[in-house]
Amino acid sequence: GPHARRIYLHYFKKFSIHLALLVELESKKDSVSTYLREQTFSSTHLFTINDFEKDNKHLSKDTENRLLQTCRNLHITHLIIATEPKGHYMYLEFSLKYNIHVLTDKPITVTKNMTKLKNVNAVRKEYYELLTMAKHSKAQCKVMCQRQYHKGYEKIKKILTEVVDTYKIPITHIDIFHSDGAFELPHDLD
Repeated sequence: GPHARRIYLHYFKKFSIHLALLVELESKKDSVSTYLREQTFSSTHLFTINDFEKDNKHLSKDTENRLLQTCRNLHITHLIIATEPKGHYMYLEFSLKYNIHVLTDKPITVTKNMTKLKNVNAVRKEYYELLTMAKHSKAQCKVMCQRQYHKGYEKIKKILTEVVDTYKIPITHIDIFHSDGAFELPHDLD
């Protein structure tokens, strides 16, 4: 997807990291194959899943078995989940079940119609299911939070901590906007 292209693949290329496997929808096979060749990832194995599975909570048994065999054949030990959030659960479940370390983009999971309480509760339930799986897995599961160590955010955290400690008042609202992809200059942090 666009996030993987914009973030991860550029990082892999910059630091000469071998991308052994990429999982994509069947409908995107040709365009992704072309993109991988153009970006010098021609040795990357492309594994596709049927488009009708993209909205499922779980991988089908057939896809799960084929993906597991592919991961074993390629000696995959780590996964990055950079798909649309509604697809996160199935890949998190797969990685934790088979003890493959995983880094996932946020949000961890979502459902359609997140304004309805029952769907919010469904996401809460998925979170606790994943937490239980993670506790029983030998794999580590991490959630990617971009810019968490950005100097501007670290400065804001330091100032807020000092204010709370000095005046003994809680923070009731924080709103930070980041124009993704725009350069920040020193005067922007003032």
